[in-house]
Amino acid sequence: MTRIPGYRGGRPRADFPTPGKRRRGSAWSIYWSAGGVSYAVSAGRAPEEEAEARRLETALALRTDDWPAWARGAPAVQRYRSLRRRAQGDLVSLYERSLRAEVSAGWADAQVRMLRELERVSGRPASAVTPAEADAFLSHVRETPGPFLKRRGPRTIATRNHVRKACRRFYRWAVRTGRLQADPFAETRPLRESRETEIVHLTRAERDLVVTASDGMADGVAVRLALYAGLRRGEIARARWADVDVERRKLIVPRSKTRRSRTVDLAGPLATYLAGRRDGPGRIVPWPAAAGRWEYASERCIARLSARVPSVPAERIGWNAFRHTFASLLVQAGVSVYKVSRWIGNGIEVCTRHYAAMRPDLDADIDRLA
Repeated sequence: MTRIPGYRGGRPRADFPTPGKRRRGSAWSIYWSAGGVSYAVSAGRAPEEEAEARRLETALALRTDDWPAWARGAPAVQRYRSLRRRAQGDLVSLYERSLRAEVSAGWADAQVRMLRELERVSGRPASAVTPAEADAFLSHVRETPGPFLKRRGPRTIATRNHVRKACRRFYRWAVRTGRLQADPFAETRPLRESRETEIVHLTRAERDLVVTASDGMADGVAVRLALYAGLRRGEIARARWADVDVERRKLIVPRSKTRRSRTVDLAGPLATYLAGRRDGPGRIVPWPAAAGRWEYASERCIARLSARVPSVPAERIGWNAFRHTFASLLVQAGVSVYKVSRWIGNGIEVCTRHYAAMRPDLDADIDRLA
């Protein structure tokens, strides 16, 4: 049941109307009023006991928005539900305002997309989702590809857990602010993720082939930013020329996935390449700025690149693989894992788990044990 902000005690009749029943000729109808508008749904030709049962079902539906099959498609019900949504406001839109004040734009866009997908799959506003629909939605996420990655297979367990976390954060906010009474995702549980995944990356020779293949592409600079600076796909899409200092060979990432800024030292090939391309104060990569469109453009970039270098396995051509290539080649060359961690913006624990085994030399400090 929806809690009305600021209201204490009693049941406001305007928000939760009590339906009545009346008989005209041999047919019954269930009626109620809300917001100065009257609504009526036909209950058909039935005994009075059945008409009363349908009136009670309507009374429950007016409070929970869970309408029985006999009334769900009625025009009056559709009009009433639309009125309720307008009166209550779009909770996701209200939540989005506070969310954008706390997290980066990329995270906010991703979490709002997850909530809109929840509404689309459940067929009702987020404020009316039931626990059963929440569980079914998480199963849907696990069994279907993402909305913008049509060429990929089903989403991973990690993605399903991220979606669950985003939904739980929204409903905790709604309960804390008095807009809802319960979290339909409260009884759901995260699935166990496998941490023993192999790091996929390019060799130096393969990296050079990919870089050469990207030279003739309009958005080929994105490939270099991933391979030579370790930027995430979203960071590449948001990178601006104002963040680049070619003379000092520095690139600033103002806000990353972890909501912290970092500075990346530019490798020589990347600094030279950017110095010859700088053309204004806008974005470095010519992808559309709108959410959803730049994701599609980045996937198209990878598809074109795969076609240009058929000798490189397709699983090694991707934004995560490029980022792993940046870190892996540095560690293999003897660069400290701590320094690589600072450049790519990952925690020390994550970088140690992924890349420490790639060190080419033995740490002499181990011999102090003797």
